[in-house]
Amino acid sequence: ALDYLRDLTGLAGRADRPEYLLHTGIRAMDRVFGGLGRGQLAAVVGGAKAGKTWFLQHLVREALLTGLFVLHISHEVGRDEMELRYDMMYTGRGKREGQKIIRPRLVNGKIDHHEMVVRTVYDDEACRRGRAAMRQHGGRLMIKKYPMGQCTPTEIERFLDYLEAYQDFVPDVIVNDYVDIMNLQQYS
Repeated sequence: ALDYLRDLTGLAGRADRPEYLLHTGIRAMDRVFGGLGRGQLAAVVGGAKAGKTWFLQHLVREALLTGLFVLHISHEVGRDEMELRYDMMYTGRGKREGQKIIRPRLVNGKIDHHEMVVRTVYDDEACRRGRAAMRQHGGRLMIKKYPMGQCTPTEIERFLDYLEAYQDFVPDVIVNDYVDIMNLQQYS
């Protein structure tokens, strides 16, 4: 038996902290569980309109900033809308040009609120610059949209094989958004 409180020899043999493939970029969450490891399955759950897809896009951003390859599969949000959402994230722009919003920011350890005017995400040059800035980190992002209720796990496997064989793309991270509307009949 291990005399836990007295025998400290096991501490010397421990390796450094585990290496994570991806941190969330949210300090409080990373302090609690460290991050996501290779081969690990994580689920993001919440109510309707709770921001699950936006959170997943934030995780994708963190993955791209560390040079990882990401496949984002959506069963609900269309490819064009997903592309626009990523452009909004990488340019800091929005759909409602000229609208004034109050935005929180951290200043000297305290949250400060300031007013800002939304610049348009429909500025093609700004989107090109945002994507170029993200490309510099070496990651890649593929976005794939499947019709609701049509995609099966076998179809995702087929698509992964296609990406590897014809696009030289093997994802480090796979985001499968709205799994609940996939065709999972063979598993019920």
